[in-house]
Amino acid sequence: MPTKERACSTDLIDRAVDRWVDEGLVVGTDWAGRPLLHTPLPDGPGIWFDEPAVERVLQFFLLLKQLIGRWAGREFRLLDWQVRWLIAPVFGLKHPDGRRIIRTGSRSLARTAKAPSARGWPCTC
Repeated sequence: MPTKERACSTDLIDRAVDRWVDEGLVVGTDWAGRPLLHTPLPDGPGIWFDEPAVERVLQFFLLLKQLIGRWAGREFRLLDWQVRWLIAPVFGLKHPDGRRIIRTGSRSLARTAKAPSARGWPCTC
């Protein structure tokens, strides 16, 4: 059973992402900003961050392969900012009873954008 630490700030997510970068599960970048449209993380009694749930999603992404370009055939590793701002909040923030707080997610991409991470997103929700 995962440890139920309160998710009152982004500290828990930041520490987890840094650890996953060190372990090679996530690719580290130098970007330290935040998205233009930023929604504060929910905070309330009993809300907690489930690291193993996010790790399962990251392991799933590793099963996917890059299809084209110079990375073709290699496993797909998410970037640290993708995990910090998209994956971890959606799959890691839980109600006291274990249900996900964010139960529906969506991403918008430009018509010409063919981001590989967009291919794995629907499979994990």
